[in-house]
Amino acid sequence: MGYYILAIILIAIFVWLLCIFVTAFQLANPSVQASIIAGAFLLIAGITAHHFNFQREVGSRHFNEKREVYLKFVSLYFDLLSSSNKNKPLPEKEIIKRMSDFKKDLLLWGSGSMIKTWLSFEDSCCENRSEDIVFISDTLETILRKMRSDLGHNDFREF
Repeated sequence: MGYYILAIILIAIFVWLLCIFVTAFQLANPSVQASIIAGAFLLIAGITAHHFNFQREVGSRHFNEKREVYLKFVSLYFDLLSSSNKNKPLPEKEIIKRMSDFKKDLLLWGSGSMIKTWLSFEDSCCENRSEDIVFISDTLETILRKMRSDLGHNDFREF
């Protein structure tokens, strides 16, 4: 109840100060009015530019982190493929370690759709579909496409 009264008092003070400013603005010389308007636009433009610059910097940092996470997965994926071609499978402990590192990083940096796709893949593997090679390769292709999409690539563009 006390917060409502405080809010009402603050709003009343703001309206009172706004009325004083408008009255003073109307009584001011036209050159002063023009200066105030120009200053207000300059302030708004500066704040807007800062906001967009900040958003771009954050996006760039997230892109770099996502790229590193996705490179871990792609590296593991191709290491598994090459080791199966050489009949030298990777040690199970190494696979588990690399997969858990990838999942930890994915939960921090991956997009919502990428995390959802990964969890769907994990659920499917737990449902005894881990022997279905076609299913696994289709799901891994979906994961790789989601990664590319998350990094800004469009697989549907014509070259």
